[in-house]
Amino acid sequence: MRRVNISTLKNNLSAILATLETEGAVTITNRGRPVAELRPLPPTLGEDHWNRLEREGIIRQPAKKWTPEEAQEFLRTHPPV
Repeated sequence: MRRVNISTLKNNLSAILATLETEGAVTITNRGRPVAELRPLPPTLGEDHWNRLEREGIIRQPAKKWTPEEAQEFLRTHPPV
């Protein structure tokens, strides 16, 4: 795993982020001491993941899928805070 100090991370953040997927996680150090780890996110969760969560009782699928118009109407009558 590659190690990068904080100042190098600050000066090269875009380049370091671009290499995460190919090179893997990066350990961030402060004065030589590891303080954090930066790693790529896992791939997007697929439909199988949601079906497994439903089978295990962790989530519940909606009884009916909303049309775009129904979703817009709900958001119009229940604006986000």
